[in-house]
Amino acid sequence: MVGKGAIMKLFRVIIPTEHLQNSILFYTDLFETTGRQVSDGRYYIQTENVILAIYSPIDDGDTLDNKWHFHNKQIYYFSTDDVEAIHQKCLNICPTNTVTDIQKKPWGELSFYCQDPNGVNLCFVKTSTEYTV
Repeated sequence: MVGKGAIMKLFRVIIPTEHLQNSILFYTDLFETTGRQVSDGRYYIQTENVILAIYSPIDDGDTLDNKWHFHNKQIYYFSTDDVEAIHQKCLNICPTNTVTDIQKKPWGELSFYCQDPNGVNLCFVKTSTEYTV
C-alpha cells in the first residue's frame, strides 16, 4: 500500500521494437547520445529524468504474446528547447511522409509528430510551451 502523500515518479518508458539495432541507431542519432545495452534485447538511453528503454522481446528471449503489442495508438512525448532543430533532424532521419509541420495546439503547445523507422509515434514539444496540470 502506498502511504498518503507518497511521491511517485516515472523513471523508465519502454519502446518495443522488432528491430533492435535499427532502433538503437535511430534513437542515439536523434538524441545525440549513447546508451547502454543491458541485455540481449534491451538498450537504455538516459534522458533528463526518464530512461528510454528500447526493447526487443524476441532478442530478449520473450514471446510476442498478449504482454507486448506493437500498435500505432501509443505516442511518446518529448520536450526540447529547440523544437525547430529536432524537427529538421526528424525530416532527415524519419521515414518519408511521417513528419508533420510544427503547429501550435489549442492548449498552447508548439509541437510536431513523426514516426521512428518501426512506426512508433513520437511527438516533440517546445519546452516552454508544455501543458502541465
